[in-house]
Amino acid sequence: MNETGDAQERGHVEVCPAVTVVIPVHNAGRYLREAIASVLSQTFKDLECVVVDDGSTDDAREIVAEAAHDRRVRYQYQVQGGCASARNAGVRVARGRWLAFLDADDRWLPTKLDRQLTLLETRGDGFAAFCRMRLIDPAGTPLGVESTPSTLSECQARELQFGNVISGSASAVVVATETVRRLGYFDEALWAVEDLDMWRRLAEFGIRFLEVDETLVEIRIHPGSMQQNVDRLVAAERSYFAKLAREVRPEFRPLLPDVAYGFQLRWIKAYLRTGQLLRGLGILATASDCGRWARCRIASNLLQVALRRLRERRAEVGRILY
Repeated sequence: MNETGDAQERGHVEVCPAVTVVIPVHNAGRYLREAIASVLSQTFKDLECVVVDDGSTDDAREIVAEAAHDRRVRYQYQVQGGCASARNAGVRVARGRWLAFLDADDRWLPTKLDRQLTLLETRGDGFAAFCRMRLIDPAGTPLGVESTPSTLSECQARELQFGNVISGSASAVVVATETVRRLGYFDEALWAVEDLDMWRRLAEFGIRFLEVDETLVEIRIHPGSMQQNVDRLVAAERSYFAKLAREVRPEFRPLLPDVAYGFQLRWIKAYLRTGQLLRGLGILATASDCGRWARCRIASNLLQVALRRLRERRAEVGRILY
């Protein structure tokens, strides 16, 4: 096993690869093999793949060992500290000029790094690159859902303050290693939204995000994914919004009610999608951060979604009966 702490083993790896790919993993062995394979099959070869095992109790270590014949693969174990902590551990040992992140349950298309590095090498460290994504199911079958081209404009700091317009999020971004280090790494107090917080901070730091307008990342939706655990998603995004409200730049503070509206509408739709109507109504009842008119907009959206669900259910019953 090529562990990052072994100096002798490190000698077999190219000293300064162009890109360090960080894969944090916690009990995602079922998908990890595909994630690593998608990195090693990149058409851009000058890379190292650092897998940070965040206290897994499954076969993650053994799966990394299977790939250890490729000396670009490095393994690092840590006591469980969360995804942000695992990402930071990878950043600390990274040797590449550029950093790329890949969640252990996601995978890349073969030209992902090639397309992004071609763009970044013409611009420099003051830029980061992302790409479009599509959703896949646990078996890796596309679900027919792809992100649309980004709406990022010239005021990226404002837009990244108030929404995640980086499709594919962590698994889609390439950024300069030293920039992340200077910025102070991922916030380990946040769960599941540390990437959203990082992109906002990068934009405030002056980093410009560039989009490669191609679908190059596949995001896996499965029972253990964040998108399927609405309660944890809501709790995570509440903590992010609280941090944003504390740190928001004065010129952006008047926009906070609109941000609250966006988050709360997202939560309500997530609860409705999973059949938790009362939970959705609970969000509406406590939507105090977004103002009276925004609450009316949320209520209107909630009614529209509920009516659509009712029509779909009636149509489904009709098909069964007839």
